[in-house]
Amino acid sequence: MKKKTSLPDLYVNALSIALQQRRIEMGVSQDELAEKADLHRTYVSLIERKSCNFSIKIYMRLAMALDIDPAELMQQAEQIVNSGRRSKAGAARPRVGSRVG
Repeated sequence: MKKKTSLPDLYVNALSIALQQRRIEMGVSQDELAEKADLHRTYVSLIERKSCNFSIKIYMRLAMALDIDPAELMQQAEQIVNSGRRSKAGAARPRVGSRVG
């Protein structure tokens, strides 16, 4: 049985996705972001792959390096979490009026 992901883990994962999306939108490499945020490139990679948790300090450094308001980045993460919840809820039961089979 698959372990249910906790709400904090959902947000850490969503923040990782939002950070990566912002980095790509800006055309910045992981190396460049790591340098701007004074982090190691492999740490940035681990964050983007959702392979590690990171502190609020690291989150703030990454947001500042990506020139985005941390609150705006959190709103993007909120949208990612909510879209995942909606898609799972919709998949759990067929829509009214839809045919099964």
